[in-house]
Amino acid sequence: MSSKQPSNTTVTNKSEPPAWVKPYAVNLMDQGAAVANRPYEAYTGTRVAGFSPEQELGLQGTVNRATQGNAAVNAGQGMLQNTLNGQYLSPDSNPWLKQNVDSAMAQAQGKLNTQFNRPGAFGSTAHQDVMSRGLGDVASQMYGQNYTNERNNQMNAANQALGYGQADYQDLNSLLAAGDTRQKLSQQYANQAYQDWLEQRNYPLSQLDILGNTIGMSMGNSGTTQSTQPNPNQSNTAANLLGAGMMGYGLLS
Repeated sequence: MSSKQPSNTTVTNKSEPPAWVKPYAVNLMDQGAAVANRPYEAYTGTRVAGFSPEQELGLQGTVNRATQGNAAVNAGQGMLQNTLNGQYLSPDSNPWLKQNVDSAMAQAQGKLNTQFNRPGAFGSTAHQDVMSRGLGDVASQMYGQNYTNERNNQMNAANQALGYGQADYQDLNSLLAAGDTRQKLSQQYANQAYQDWLEQRNYPLSQLDILGNTIGMSMGNSGTTQSTQPNPNQSNTAANLLGAGMMGYGLLS
């Protein structure tokens, strides 16, 4: 009595590259291994350009201007501050005013003296009274006019103070702009250094990819596959029974 045949059978298909391809595949593997084993080679050239001499001069000049100010602007701010503080209201702070007042009083005194240039009049009480009032009027008028002028100057200075204040902000903005320019260059250096670090860290992985791809290319379409198929040698029970029945029918006939 024969043993029962399995219903399915395993079929193994094996494919290999032609014999004439194998030497080239071995050579390819050798070259791929050489590339994968090559040490990391960093680029030693300049990858981020620094500032040009003109840019350095411009940046330094901007910083100096922003931190030290402009001589004319500084002088204007100083005079403006003195005007606002009323420094020029006093005759002692304006020698030209005091000199002009003294000159005007001397001229007035000479004119007044001519009015009393007669016997008994010069040096009299009336002479002294007229002289006192006359010289006082000259001094008061000139000092009063100077006070009015300086008060007007103070008001104008107050209006100009805002413009000078804006100049300070312009200097600060220029300083910030110069700092931003330097920061951007420093950030470029930092980004480039980080990119170099990433490349060096990922270098072994890229070498493994090279070797893996080389192995795949050298193998080509070679490999072994297995598949399950129906067993062609298995006996068909239904067909056997049908065949036996037909044989018996024939014998009976």
